[in-house]
Amino acid sequence: MKQSTTIEERSELKDKTAGIKEMISYLIIYIP
Repeated sequence: MKQSTTIEERSELKDKTAGIKEMISYLIIYIP
């Protein structure tokens, strides 16, 4: 296992978390 994470991997992780946050916000908005 390599400990160091590349910039690409970090940005990918950010994209994933951003997508999850977006989904959650949509659920909060559309489901009463």
